[in-house]
Amino acid sequence: MNTEGIHRKLIVSILKRASAWLTLHLHYFHPQTALRMRLDPPHKPFVELVFLCIEWERLLTERKNRDRGLHSPLEKIIAFTNNLIKTYDVPGIFWHDPEALPAFMLLPRFASLVGLSPNKFSTELNSLITEGYGLIMERLPFRCLDLRYNADHAMNNIGDIPSLVQLYPYTVVAQRPPISYLYWNDLYAITHTIFYVTDMGHCPIEQTIASFDAEYLRWLVQTVMGMMLWKGDLDIVAECLMCARFLNCTWNYIIESAWESIAKRQRGSGVIPGPTFNEKDANSLDGKELSEYEFVHGYHTTLVTILAALPWLQEKVELQGRRGVGNADG
Repeated sequence: MNTEGIHRKLIVSILKRASAWLTLHLHYFHPQTALRMRLDPPHKPFVELVFLCIEWERLLTERKNRDRGLHSPLEKIIAFTNNLIKTYDVPGIFWHDPEALPAFMLLPRFASLVGLSPNKFSTELNSLITEGYGLIMERLPFRCLDLRYNADHAMNNIGDIPSLVQLYPYTVVAQRPPISYLYWNDLYAITHTIFYVTDMGHCPIEQTIASFDAEYLRWLVQTVMGMMLWKGDLDIVAECLMCARFLNCTWNYIIESAWESIAKRQRGSGVIPGPTFNEKDANSLDGKELSEYEFVHGYHTTLVTILAALPWLQEKVELQGRRGVGNADG
């Protein structure tokens, strides 16, 4: 089974509605939005938007596309983000939040995307690293992985942090803990580790870790996806859908159920409810209050769903070194 026919139409519908919601609510992504006191940290939506621009454009450039019309919202999103970076003291955000250094490393990548010189942010970035900000979280393997991945793409020296291959054995996912004992933070650490070791689906997993670990990851993300479907957490479900595609999982009833669940719960506005979204609370609101509530409690899940839909709608391409693999039987 593949994403042809009815399944493709379902994902296209989700993507179009989510993208329409996003383009109508870009103003909420400004770091100084009136909603900033209800966001933790306040700059997180902006960072997520920059990442969306980079990965969406990267996918559009490097992969084959059947329907370029699906990507029309990207131009408006990039224009908004570019204007914000030009007119707002974005580097100033990160001096107050050492943990946001990996996010700051996105800025040179975005600058290259819009034709600006990456050097625009290099001085500030190097200053942050020189001050030792890059090593504050060094003892945590996941933070090190986060820093290493973003530093590699930003082409910045981040000290003596090991490579992705060296760091992977120390991550949560590499320890293969009992799934039922994992906390939400552990689940996000797992999905993001997969994002990094697959380079967001642009690098064959077998080039980074052993083949038996790759098979385990395919089993793991689909098992977690099923568990989170049962719990109703579409945020982790969407991240698992991204991982499943990056790991070259074949279409099956779990993946199908995940997309159907997202489609069923997508609201009329196009937003995808996050784990803190309460339907009863939302239905008691209207106008601006409803719009703000949907943003605070749904923007992240909506962005992740967009990033999950895009690769599932791409024609499959053989990445260099990738071998044909199925799902783990675990």
